[in-house]
Amino acid sequence: MVQNQDFRENLLKYLEDVVKEDLDPFR
Repeated sequence: MVQNQDFRENLLKYLEDVVKEDLDPFR
């Protein structure tokens, strides 16, 4: 369970970074 939680947190961080990079050109 702990490993799964870490995976989720890392995945969310990764997605946030990707979204920020994708949105940058539109600013």
